[in-house]
Amino acid sequence: MRVNWRVMALIDLSALRAAFRFPVQHARLVLLGAGLYAAVFFFQSYFTAAATGAETPGYAAPLAFTFALAAFIAFIVALAAWLRADLGHALGSGLDAFRFSDDERRLLWGVVLVLILLFTVMGTALLMLAFMLGALAILGAQRSGLMEPPEGFINIFELFALGEWIVAIVLIAAFAGFNIWFFARLALAAPATIARSQVQVLAAWPLSDGRVSRIVLTTLAATLPGLAILVAFNMICAALFGVYPASSLSMTDAQGSVTVSDWSFAALSLPYGVLKMAVLAAPLTALFSALYRRAGGAATKAG
Repeated sequence: MRVNWRVMALIDLSALRAAFRFPVQHARLVLLGAGLYAAVFFFQSYFTAAATGAETPGYAAPLAFTFALAAFIAFIVALAAWLRADLGHALGSGLDAFRFSDDERRLLWGVVLVLILLFTVMGTALLMLAFMLGALAILGAQRSGLMEPPEGFINIFELFALGEWIVAIVLIAAFAGFNIWFFARLALAAPATIARSQVQVLAAWPLSDGRVSRIVLTTLAATLPGLAILVAFNMICAALFGVYPASSLSMTDAQGSVTVSDWSFAALSLPYGVLKMAVLAAPLTALFSALYRRAGGAATKAG
């Protein structure tokens, strides 16, 4: 019980309440933003499904990629509108709140820069992890007398003894911990970009000083209900229609035959896109906005 209370003490309850309150207080704005994204996601899902079957039309993959980019832009537009509303910079409460203005351009560049940083840093860390696990596999192979490279695929973890397993678990845990820490340090970049009307990536880094544990645990607490709803929706769709809206690969059976039509998959993806934005993206937007306000206020007082 003491451990649970210590964990609860690291969760920002006021930010958590703000996260769950935002979709209720701004229901119309949230639904409009979710609908905007879901409409584009519908066509992305259709062309992705068309590119999954055995007889794939040549236009399917390029259009799936094009609509994936369009869905990303729609997400940025919805995110900017929600951040403006939560930060008190709202430019409207209806469709007029969704536009591609300077805020959206700055937020787009900020998110792209964050993604580049995440890909570069985490990719480098993953490469280092792969080399270290490979070195452990070589030690295990030498111990087991496997001196020549095997033909075909080999599960390197089968070569691990207890000592290698302990080192591998420590390395994987360190890799996961580093990724979570790095994400937490960049988590406040989006609200900072809207609030300060400037692209904020590394400039927002100091806002998370000493708050990584609080950001991570509060984010986890805000994410779990939305994830549970999305998992439940996917399970219901799987039970009724035999397909997961989250994965076009679920359209095919073990023989590679398509089990549902492209339009059916896209139709299931439409409510999934709305839910994904309304129960996950919107609360997290409000959560990071609330955490930014608290961190920004603390930084101002300290200065």
